[in-house]
Amino acid sequence: MPAPNQFEAYSVILLEHGGRFLLLQRSPAKAFAPNRWTGIGGRVEAEEFGDLKASALRELSEEAGFAPADLENFTLRRTLFLARPDGIFIWLLYFTGNLIVQATPDCPEGMLAWKEPHEFAGLPGGIIPTSRPVLSLLVGDLARDPQGLEGVHAGIGVYDSAENYDHILWDFKENNISQEGSGMSILSNSVHTGLFVENIEKMVLFYRDILGFETDWDGGPYASFKVHDGGLFMFDRKQFAKAMNQPYDPPKGFNLTMEIGLDVPTKADVDREYVRLMALGVHSAQEPQTQPWGQRNFWITDPEGNYIEVGSFHD
Repeated sequence: MPAPNQFEAYSVILLEHGGRFLLLQRSPAKAFAPNRWTGIGGRVEAEEFGDLKASALRELSEEAGFAPADLENFTLRRTLFLARPDGIFIWLLYFTGNLIVQATPDCPEGMLAWKEPHEFAGLPGGIIPTSRPVLSLLVGDLARDPQGLEGVHAGIGVYDSAENYDHILWDFKENNISQEGSGMSILSNSVHTGLFVENIEKMVLFYRDILGFETDWDGGPYASFKVHDGGLFMFDRKQFAKAMNQPYDPPKGFNLTMEIGLDVPTKADVDREYVRLMALGVHSAQEPQTQPWGQRNFWITDPEGNYIEVGSFHD
């Protein structure tokens, strides 16, 4: 990786009206991310770093013709810092706002369209990978904190050893847990969970675009997801039954055999994630509650009826 020697900043703006969100599908003629989806936005010019909000409003005017008077609660919600493998530092500034009157203007950068959150996962061409998990977080931010009073969440994009974009570290929280010298069995060092699925495309889109797991799925019968601790993968149920020389007998209803448990840093994060996921149309199995053993958690189900628990023991 070359030493970074260039810095660029860009705004990404997600506008809401009536529970729908205005997204931009970039023109197929674009050199970067042709046909991919994102929010309205563009480059912050050198003289604009003293007023980032004004820079974003300029982009809204140039690309969609919207004026400040057309908006309510226009707020900087999240920032994402990337040290890209090509040697460029990128700073992405994610704004949200409520559009007072819904409109779909022409845009010189591509095609604008209003989408509901549950449609994000199936957009043709897909959302730009760096922004894919952030847009769903912004939907939750708007639902939980309409006026943007929480402050700005700062994230760092993490790349793996092969210089591929891997995940986002938000608000500089990461679990660094070592088992060295703990006396634990070698078999308990790293646990991986596998799901045998009916519709792998639908399941990958849910875990990738709704829950935010990163994956390099190539469209085949197997998918693996990147996690900080352990692992998660999926395999086509019919093909697995054939490989194991077993009759194909798919389950029906909700899976009462196992759950997938997802830990978040704090109990407040539990509540924030619940609001975000409900805004995206996820099925709730149980609302957040604090258990007698001190954990705050909730349950949802994925598209094939597997229970997912999200929880935390920390205030």
